[in-house]
Amino acid sequence: MLTEDPKATKGEDCVRLTGRLPHVAHLDITKKWHHDASMRTTLTVDDDLAFQLKTDARRRGESFKAIVNDALRRGLLRAGKPQSPLPRFVVKPKACGFRSGVDVRKLNQLVDELETEDFQRKLSAGSNR
Repeated sequence: MLTEDPKATKGEDCVRLTGRLPHVAHLDITKKWHHDASMRTTLTVDDDLAFQLKTDARRRGESFKAIVNDALRRGLLRAGKPQSPLPRFVVKPKACGFRSGVDVRKLNQLVDELETEDFQRKLSAGSNR
C-alpha cells in the first residue's frame, strides 16, 4: 500500500510502500512524484519497421528507445499540424454537343417513349408468371 514518507524533506513529495493503511496519498493530484512517472510499455512493431528502426539506431549511434521516441515525437508533431493545401482543381469545360440527327427539342419525348417501353416490358413480364 502507498502512504506518504514521514522522512521526506520539507516541500518534497514522496511516497513509499508500507503495510499500514494509507490515506491514499498516491491519488493526490498535487503530488509531483507518481508511481507511474517512468512508464514501461510493450510495443509490437512490424518486422520491416523494427529492422528500419534498428538500422537507424546503429547508423546514428543511439539507443533503440531513443530512436523510437524520436520517431513517435516527429510523427505526433506532424499529425497535429494541418497539411499544406493541395492546388485547386479546375474543371476545364469542353463543348461536346449531340450526335447529328438528335433533335435536342425532342429529348423529353424520347424519355417518355423509353419509359413507356420499359413499363410495357415489366407489365408483360408480370402477366407471364
